[in-house]
Amino acid sequence: MDWSETLTATPAGWLRERVAAVHGAVVRERLRAASARTHEGIEVQRLVVVGGTALGGSGKTPVVEWLARQLRARGAPVAIVGHGYGGADRSIRRAGGHCDADGDEAVELARALPEVPVWLGRPRIAAIRAARSDVRDTWVLVDGGLGARDVPWAPSILVDDVSLGGGRFPAGYRRILPEDVPTDVLSWAHRVDEPGARPSDAAVKSRFRATGLRDPDGGLRGLDELGVGSWIAVSGVARPRSFRHALASAGACVVEHRVLGDHAALSARTLAGRPGTRVVVTRKDRARMTSAAGVWVLEGAVELVSGAANLDAFLFAAGGA
Repeated sequence: MDWSETLTATPAGWLRERVAAVHGAVVRERLRAASARTHEGIEVQRLVVVGGTALGGSGKTPVVEWLARQLRARGAPVAIVGHGYGGADRSIRRAGGHCDADGDEAVELARALPEVPVWLGRPRIAAIRAARSDVRDTWVLVDGGLGARDVPWAPSILVDDVSLGGGRFPAGYRRILPEDVPTDVLSWAHRVDEPGARPSDAAVKSRFRATGLRDPDGGLRGLDELGVGSWIAVSGVARPRSFRHALASAGACVVEHRVLGDHAALSARTLAGRPGTRVVVTRKDRARMTSAAGVWVLEGAVELVSGAANLDAFLFAAGGA
């Protein structure tokens, strides 16, 4: 069971449905107000805000990473403004690779994209200014913050994890539904190939694709390594079912899956193996570990299923062309 599903484990009733309806009205009003706000001195060209529909685990951070790689491949300078969830430091700064200060997702992005500066701090509008201070015409990708008061209204993407059930929190799983947002926000359906995925007419569709394994010494191995022996999966992420699906799709024999809460600490006991098994974690989990300690890491990336032309048109407009 994904962590968000525990929020809906009690019988659905009239009160929850009414609370969900009120919550939806509040969300729509907040987004309407955000779209009308202006932030003086902020250039919104080449500024893209990536939000998610779910309370956690929509896939927005992997989408931000994928977009950064695409823009870099086109020769554009790129910076990322992270949300710093779980990090204690609120100063405006570049992520330094320390999970306690920066949060695991910022550390993960900084390690995956060493050539792309990842900026953090509050208010995020100050982090956006800092991200643009180094290189002219930098693209800034904001991880989260759609409709937030400290993030300008700019060209935006809403990532919807369609492997989740439908509905709105608290009656369902999602805090924002695609119909909540203005029509100029690009809809992006993620995990479209996973069991139970809802049909979607989103402009862009993607899946998570496993690309390899990082061994305990940091070396990159092929996915055929997963077919050797038995594995224990350990995950402290919002969508453990997606991790399990990726492992199974790559041919892993998973004999145990230890599911922790999102952003949970990983202790030596939690990561302990058994004779004849190896332990594998997600890249986000690895960011919270001080040592690899014999643990393997599943590497992967977003892969577009459809909508490349729609995304190109969105980026063309966001670039001010």
